[in-house]
Amino acid sequence: MAQTLSRVGSVEAQQRVWFVVLQPGSFAIYVVSALFIAYRHPFDLPFGGPEIAGGVGREYGGIERAIFVVARHALLGATVAIGVVVFFGGWLGPVLPAPLWFLLKAVLLMGAFTALPLVLPRLRLDQMLTVAWQGLLPVSLAHIGLVGLTAFPVAAFGRVPLRPLPGPPPAP
Repeated sequence: MAQTLSRVGSVEAQQRVWFVVLQPGSFAIYVVSALFIAYRHPFDLPFGGPEIAGGVGREYGGIERAIFVVARHALLGATVAIGVVVFFGGWLGPVLPAPLWFLLKAVLLMGAFTALPLVLPRLRLDQMLTVAWQGLLPVSLAHIGLVGLTAFPVAAFGRVPLRPLPGPPPAP
């Protein structure tokens, strides 16, 4: 799609259409993985709160607890920023300056990550592992295979939808 590993190139490749539209399966895998990594509900077993005997924050109070909370929110902010760059065109948008577009997209995605847990039940540890190993891993591997088959067709079919790689710069 972007044909580059550069984040700037990836964002520039999304000028016409965001990758979330072209790759909704990848975005769904990303959302589940991001919720898992950021210990967000329903995957917040370590930080379960008072209903699970206090979680890891039970032994801490005051500034130590505040550091845990800030670290969790920073982790969520980092995952949201990655999601905005990879799937929502980063800082590109009409009319507004680039930083405002990025901030607007990040706030909307952060709101979605905050609102999504309202409709999901909390999972036990065995259920979390089942989701990861029996659900997310096979689905992501199948998705990689499907994208590979559709993005890189065999040359015998005469259809190569990817644009050619740029050649060397012209001689002066």
